[in-house]
Amino acid sequence: MNPEKLKLPPPLLMMRSKGLGDFMVRRLGFFERQVMTMATATERKGATKRAYRDIFRNSSERAGVIAFPRMIPTNTAHPAAKILLEETGPYVEQFDGPAHIFWGLKDPLIPIGALAAWKKRLPQAEVTEFKTARHYLQDDESDALVRELCKFLANKADQSTTHTSQGNDV
Repeated sequence: MNPEKLKLPPPLLMMRSKGLGDFMVRRLGFFERQVMTMATATERKGATKRAYRDIFRNSSERAGVIAFPRMIPTNTAHPAAKILLEETGPYVEQFDGPAHIFWGLKDPLIPIGALAAWKKRLPQAEVTEFKTARHYLQDDESDALVRELCKFLANKADQSTTHTSQGNDV
């Protein structure tokens, strides 16, 4: 996906801003209070809610939270763009092994165009699209996600066993 065409949603744009983003994320817990609630279609309750919230107890523990959105390249001059375009991109495009893409079609954080880009880069990939899921598939479609992942892994294990039993190297 061309970083020049990437449109980040407003919460990520705000998190990227120096000053305001630092204050909102590191001091007020904006990520776990707002962004994480946008990322799932299902409301987290009880122990699940605490598990997500409690990993970021203070501002120093939120350093990675504020750094991550700032690493998303929105133009080719961004330092991370070189890594993604020149190093990671060619590796992914040459990869011809088994792959499976899981995608929440209601994801408010990553544009749907990114799914098309992944399909193009990994044409051999199986794709599971969750119609009502957002960014956190493990919350919105946990049973279906685990079922599809187990099926994919079992199929690949069966193929590997069959391939090996025929006297071929894997």
